[in-house]
Amino acid sequence: MALLGERSLKSIKDIDPRLTLIIGYVLSEGKVDFTVTEGLRSAERQKKLFDEGKSQRDGYIKKSYHQSGRAFDFIPYPFHSWNDIEAFKKVGEELKKAASKFGFECQYGGDWKSFKDYPHFQIK
Repeated sequence: MALLGERSLKSIKDIDPRLTLIIGYVLSEGKVDFTVTEGLRSAERQKKLFDEGKSQRDGYIKKSYHQSGRAFDFIPYPFHSWNDIEAFKKVGEELKKAASKFGFECQYGGDWKSFKDYPHFQIK
């Protein structure tokens, strides 16, 4: 069973409790391990990511689920490379399974058609 590290604990502090439940369940299953890198985000931080081409949401006109605490980003643990897409997908699949188990409508950014966001998970 994987445990939440200090960075993950800080990152999940203000996110939707349903996401926290999903995270805890997936880690307790022990099939994958990951670090939550970011949860709740300010409009300024969102705009910065938009300007860097890392998001399609500018934080003001188009708001991100991060801004309401209904999204988080993660990296697989141990982390090897941003190009290790399969490691991100493996975590994303486990997160989706857990969300389904609890009856939550969620989306994994790796499933999106036009803008793949492999480290992203959100709840509707």
